[in-house]
Amino acid sequence: MGIPLFLFAWARSFDQSETPSPIADVDLGETQARSELQQECDRLRSENGELRQECDRLQQSLEQLEGLKSQDFKNLTFGELETLFTNYPTACKLAEHKRGLPAKNLIAFILH
Repeated sequence: MGIPLFLFAWARSFDQSETPSPIADVDLGETQARSELQQECDRLRSENGELRQECDRLQQSLEQLEGLKSQDFKNLTFGELETLFTNYPTACKLAEHKRGLPAKNLIAFILH
């Protein structure tokens, strides 16, 4: 028993180019997916580069701040020591002449 002639004619009436091929759909979908992945990859690479630049900028800022902090500490320390060294000789003479002077007054005089 063969294929009835009307089924054979009906099946042949479809043109292959009019019906989408499942293989063509897979190829098109795969190509589109690859394209989207490539775009995402490019975007992430760009973002990575921007983040690296931002990291470098922040590291430079941190180094500058550490340098400023160190300089501020040196200036503050020098200012306090300068006051101490300037007032110490006078405080010694004051302590010798006024032996009953409370120590808290003497310390306040030295440090200010």
